[in-house]
Amino acid sequence: PGAATASQGGVGPLPIASSGKGAGRLSIDAEGLVFLKDGSFYVSDEYAAGVYYFDPKGNLKGAILPPEAILPRSATGAVNYNSDGAPKTGRRNNQGLEGVTVTPDGKYLVTLLQSATVQDTDGSKQQTRSNTRLMVYDIQQSRTPTAPIAQYVLQLPSYTLAGNGAATDRTAAQSEILALNDKQFLVLSRDGNGLGAGTTNPTVFKNIM
Repeated sequence: PGAATASQGGVGPLPIASSGKGAGRLSIDAEGLVFLKDGSFYVSDEYAAGVYYFDPKGNLKGAILPPEAILPRSATGAVNYNSDGAPKTGRRNNQGLEGVTVTPDGKYLVTLLQSATVQDTDGSKQQTRSNTRLMVYDIQQSRTPTAPIAQYVLQLPSYTLAGNGAATDRTAAQSEILALNDKQFLVLSRDGNGLGAGTTNPTVFKNIM
């Protein structure tokens, strides 16, 4: 996506592609997927740090944007979903909504940022990205509520990239959440090391919290 935005069903600003064959269309970096009992489903997005809701046939029916503080904003305060440059505030580049789940009773949608927002981090220090945000939405009356009914801070672990026992210099970001009930969740937290990483850094931390 570029700096341009659009609305969908009265919800916006949402990211759209600014060039190429997808120009003018919604731009989604799909990260999470969860189905409801009727076959409809939610897809979480990296760019908007939001969630899209689809009917059982895959038709887009609505969207949920995160709280204002999570929207990526430029130095002028404008929402800008460009993934090439880091925002001044809001979700970090490529650190949007990695986790999405629905409680087994079907009452609540729960979303989780991959790691802390820009303003919740000490500059560029990756080891300070630990205070990520979890949001709870009541989906009993509307599948696409406009605001969460609760927000929480989840503290992610930190680790040493080189795996040599030195001071921690990275946050073990999360990439999945699963609701066991409305109060207990499993969260997959891990380093970025291993097969496909393109580095020689050792695998240090992979954990289901």
